[in-house]
Amino acid sequence: MAKKTKISDKLKFVDCEGTGSTVPELIEERISQGKPVNGSFGGLFNTPTEKARFTFMKPKGASSIGNSPSINFLPGDMPGNDATGMGVTGAPSETIDIVVGRMASANGGEGPTDGMFGGNSFGADAARIYISRLTKPDKNFGIDRRENEDSTEQPRSAIVLKADKVRIIGREGVKIVTGGARGTVFGGPFRRGEPNSLGGRIPYAAKIDLIAGNHCGEDPGYMPGGMELEETDPGLMSVSSQHIGKPKYLQPITKGTNMTMCITDILDILDDIMDTINKIASTNISVFGAIATAVPATAGPIAGAQTSTTIFANTPCWRARLRVMGVRLHYLVPRSMYRIASRNVNTT
Repeated sequence: MAKKTKISDKLKFVDCEGTGSTVPELIEERISQGKPVNGSFGGLFNTPTEKARFTFMKPKGASSIGNSPSINFLPGDMPGNDATGMGVTGAPSETIDIVVGRMASANGGEGPTDGMFGGNSFGADAARIYISRLTKPDKNFGIDRRENEDSTEQPRSAIVLKADKVRIIGREGVKIVTGGARGTVFGGPFRRGEPNSLGGRIPYAAKIDLIAGNHCGEDPGYMPGGMELEETDPGLMSVSSQHIGKPKYLQPITKGTNMTMCITDILDILDDIMDTINKIASTNISVFGAIATAVPATAGPIAGAQTSTTIFANTPCWRARLRVMGVRLHYLVPRSMYRIASRNVNTT
């Protein structure tokens, strides 16, 4: 077995005859001497790196620029090999697939082996932008769907961005919009606005789903014995019937303005209730005083009742009203630090 020599031990390198030293020039020495560093030094200073040869198996009629990174012009939707996607059916589904790092996560993150060949891998490729005239993005990219969505996804035109991290930056704002263009009348059979890519009518307000963890079912953070209620649970008398069972993970977003109005109304009701209790307590104190005046023998017990009413009714009511006022100031006032409605993010 040949003796291993550390590449860093340059003094042990000799020529083929073993008679003279062939000391390699280290990159640190070239940099210190001001010599240029080129591509032979394996990726330093943005020079090309040594990569395993991976052959992308393009379908007939496809063209590509580069291998990895590459821009692929596909005649049809092809989420995997040429026997996948809408392109198999012959449906018009021209696709542009921009991908870097083919099979990057294969072999434990080492990437593809040298000489490997294959098609697209939406799970193993490092990052891509996929633009297709007709595709099933949820199915092809393994995206969970809402409980009330159609069980069978209908193919549509789509643009999908996928990477370990995705950032969208707008210097003067970002809008996520569903629906057709406003104020524009397009030709076609409907003449009532923009149709979808197949010429069909689009929903009035298609949904926007923000799904953390790619999960739409029961809340994975649900703690048994916490919120779940069965129909026979005695605690059911105190909650709405909508609270029966485990909470859903994907839920509608609360609108800040509407929530502010709701809480304001609730606080107004609490304020009215506490005002009524306070008035009843004050009236009782006055009645007790009148009784004590009319019947001197009851003066002692009446005084005790008046004191108890003040301590256990009037004072708690005033404290509660102060707390209600604090809630208004902390969470409902527009410029409050803890305002429940966002100043910068709006939703429909």
